[in-house]
Amino acid sequence: MLKVKIKRIKDNAVIPSYAHAGDSGVDLYSAEDYLLKPNERILVSTGIKIAVPKGYEAQVRPKSIEKGKKIAQMVFNKVEEAEFEEVDELENTKRGAGGFGSTGH
Repeated sequence: MLKVKIKRIKDNAVIPSYAHAGDSGVDLYSAEDYLLKPNERILVSTGIKIAVPKGYEAQVRPKSIEKGKKIAQMVFNKVEEAEFEEVDELENTKRGAGGFGSTGH
C-alpha cells in the first residue's frame, strides 16, 4: 500500500478517504463555504497539504458539487518513463484508422 504523508492546515480539514473498497480515487472535501456566481470558477481549499511520494503523481479529478459533499477525487499513479521504439508498421487495432478522438467523445 502506498503511504502518503498529509498535514492539516485548517482544523476542520477532512482527511481524504476511499468511499468503497477497490475505489481508485480518494474523496476530497472543501474546508470552506463558497457562494459562486453563475459560470464563476474558484480554487477550493481542502485544508490539507500532501507529500506525493517520489515516482508518483496525484491527479485531482473534478466532479459536481453538492452542499456538504465531496468536491473532487484524487488518484495516485506510478510514473513510468516511456521508451519509444520506431517501427515501420503498427499492429491493427479495433479503432483501425480512427485513432484518438475518432468516436466524437
